[in-house]
Amino acid sequence: MHLKNFRRNIRIVLLNEAGQEVKGYKLYQCRVSEYQALPELDANGDVFAIESLKL
Repeated sequence: MHLKNFRRNIRIVLLNEAGQEVKGYKLYQCRVSEYQALPELDANGDVFAIESLKL
């Protein structure tokens, strides 16, 4: 299979601190076009861990 034609239906879910679903999105026929991994994490720092995924 060629990656150009690799598409999937996905669901993005936002959870609260208790792990309960607050909001959700259904996306159809998506494919990843860009991905940025987590930066190096430092336990002593006050940095946010953010991943970026472009569909």
